[in-house]
Amino acid sequence: KSLSIVVAFAVDSVADVSRRYQKMDDEMLERRRAIVRDDEFVSKAIARCSETLQTNLDAARRELLRKRNEEERELLLDVSREEEKRNLPGRTTGSLEWRKARGELGENNNNSRKNLG
Repeated sequence: KSLSIVVAFAVDSVADVSRRYQKMDDEMLERRRAIVRDDEFVSKAIARCSETLQTNLDAARRELLRKRNEEERELLLDVSREEEKRNLPGRTTGSLEWRKARGELGENNNNSRKNLG
């Protein structure tokens, strides 16, 4: 799928989880910018939503959620960095036409691995 932004909602928080579902390559960033002109604005809006959901929580719970979100953000950044280093083979199941249409032939076949990650 060609995703632009993926936002997760929980009882007590909101988060941009786009990196969990799509590699943040140039194509994805272009689609994202077509919808979201200002990433900082979106980040602040998401943070305000989380703050609103957390207004009735005690300080300890808010701090736990803040740390969890920070750890998640770092983990997703690390995963993105590691993915850039790997050269994975393309999909081996499915017809050639289907794999080609999905961009899943792998780098060895001169076709980029789009929309994975």
